[in-house]
Amino acid sequence: MTRSDGVFFYTHISSLQQYSSNNFGGLLPSQGGGSGLVPAVVQLRTIAIQESSQVLNILLHILYGLNCERYAPNLDVIAHILESCFPRYGLQTIGAGDPSGIGAMILKHAPSAPIRAYGLAASLGLEAICVATSQFTFQVTMDTVSEADALRMGAVYLLRLFLLHTNVLDTLKRLLANLPSLHDPNKSCTSAGQQKLVEAWREAAGSIILQPAPQRTTTTDLIIAFGPVRGRTACPRCRECCQRRTTQMIREWETLKRTI
Repeated sequence: MTRSDGVFFYTHISSLQQYSSNNFGGLLPSQGGGSGLVPAVVQLRTIAIQESSQVLNILLHILYGLNCERYAPNLDVIAHILESCFPRYGLQTIGAGDPSGIGAMILKHAPSAPIRAYGLAASLGLEAICVATSQFTFQVTMDTVSEADALRMGAVYLLRLFLLHTNVLDTLKRLLANLPSLHDPNKSCTSAGQQKLVEAWREAAGSIILQPAPQRTTTTDLIIAFGPVRGRTACPRCRECCQRRTTQMIREWETLKRTI
């Protein structure tokens, strides 16, 4: 196989015919009788292919089950291979165990392109990669997922991602709505004074939940928002209750499961 840039790739026609359901997009000779494979000894023939040498190199590594992580293809190359080359050349999905390392390469791009990486992994049914990638998807909200992204994920993985985001957001709302357990009012700490503390808590909660992407809330965000709340009262018991509730909330938020 060759490209116009002069790079040659030596492959086995019989192997390509095994991997392809359409003779590699009609570029290979038709299979003969018998076993359906080209004899072991054949005359070398050159096949011109439209893909770039970078794409073809990664594609052949995948087909032959050879690890290609050292070439570090970008996500555009990976997507082009999976979404254009595979159907064009009638190729099968990634083999068991992913020997080419394509899943690991997708995962490397998850921090910078989480939805696209998750969708590509989902389209291949790479469960472990989908799970690992899903934690990065909180960079965006589900209403920004395009139709193309949704189709790439498929119904099952789209639903699992949606349920993950819903659970995380619902948990955040529950944690924020859970007020500190204050003591009974007394002369030195009246109900009116405690109400000011409750209002301050609700204001802090509102500042978190009204962010453009509240599911991205960090421990630092919670500390900044709720740290000043206990300063709204001079009562030591109320301050202690407020601190205890803040600590508990942060602990629960930090330990929340954030993968599908």
